[in-house]
Amino acid sequence: MPLDATARDPMMPWSGNVPAAWHAKRLKWTVERITRKASGGEGRYVGLENIEPWSGRMSFIANKISSDSLGNVFEKGDVLFGKLRPYLAKVFLTNDRGIGSSEFLILRGRDLLPEFLQYVLLSEAFIKLVDSST
Repeated sequence: MPLDATARDPMMPWSGNVPAAWHAKRLKWTVERITRKASGGEGRYVGLENIEPWSGRMSFIANKISSDSLGNVFEKGDVLFGKLRPYLAKVFLTNDRGIGSSEFLILRGRDLLPEFLQYVLLSEAFIKLVDSST
């Protein structure tokens, strides 16, 4: 097939036609899930209430954290995915270091740009897929 040809990938029937040169990979093989617990001093705290649904934007500035805040540490370029009520599509690409609520999955791309990861996680097809499995 020529590079500009498209085809439906049988591994991803929900995706529609994709360029023939693209290869499908499961999300778990393209990202690392970050689970390092906070010990204080890691930066600001981001909770689910700080992220707008479906936009990928922070709705207001998250608070500075105290040393007893619970959650996982994220680094610049990590993507936070709200696992509580995934149909709300609360996804945020971080721009600095901080602590994410335990209600977030903190994902770090292995071989893809963080902006693309955020784009995929905010797609309606992905959210429907995740929501159908919860």
